[in-house]
Amino acid sequence: MKIYVGRWDLLPKEWEGINGLYDKAEEEVKTEVAREAALDREDSHIAVYEDEEFEETFNHTLTEHISSERYWIKIFKEEE
Repeated sequence: MKIYVGRWDLLPKEWEGINGLYDKAEEEVKTEVAREAALDREDSHIAVYEDEEFEETFNHTLTEHISSERYWIKIFKEEE
């Protein structure tokens, strides 16, 4: 499983928010996360995570909340 985390304020307007995000293929989302990470190198939450890594990050982030108001999350399951 891959978990992609980006920021709503950096998502391209033409993606039309959550509706466009749902329609994107994994490669498009991966490229978008890389673009966002390059725009804001200070924001360490913008990243691609494995499931356990995301769990650790989410549960141990005590000084700064990972909020759905600020961040979007897109999950792709591994092909079996």
